[in-house]
Amino acid sequence: MRKGLTLIELLIVVVFSFLVIAALMYFFSAALKTNIDVVRASRGGTSFFQIAEIINSDIVKAGYGIDNQTVYIPVEWDATNSTLLVRYVNYDDPACKTETFKDGVNDDCDYQVKYIFKNNNLYRQEDKRADNTWTNKYPMFDPDIVKITSFNVSVNATSHVVSYSITGKVDDKDFSIGDTIICRNWH
Repeated sequence: MRKGLTLIELLIVVVFSFLVIAALMYFFSAALKTNIDVVRASRGGTSFFQIAEIINSDIVKAGYGIDNQTVYIPVEWDATNSTLLVRYVNYDDPACKTETFKDGVNDDCDYQVKYIFKNNNLYRQEDKRADNTWTNKYPMFDPDIVKITSFNVSVNATSHVVSYSITGKVDDKDFSIGDTIICRNWH
């Protein structure tokens, strides 16, 4: 009667174990890749909605506190440079509740926000004080996930309506979003 395993039996067990582990690694890596792809697509799609919400929030504020709207036009679209400019007083700040745009009293309340389409991305810049000192010059979308192909805006100065659309690709899948906003503070 023999005790233990022969060298051949031990090699067979090691090779079989290796094959089982290799198969498990293959299925695990395939599942992980699928999960990563789903998360990337979800993150890219979600970012479109978040960006639209930020743009809508800025456009809705257009004209707040601007008395001279012929000099300081609340919303301007420069199609040549693909740039949207929005002006308002930041009434979200309690110190700004009674301020007027460019009145020289509390310039910290005066805001200009600029959206620029360049390099397959959309950039949002802020100019707190409305003195053309722009900050936060960063892309709004993760360039590894989202590629913006167009940013179009239509501004109707008579009816004070702003419409915009953003189109792009999330991991090579087409995506678009946009909205139409009535600027109730633009008179």
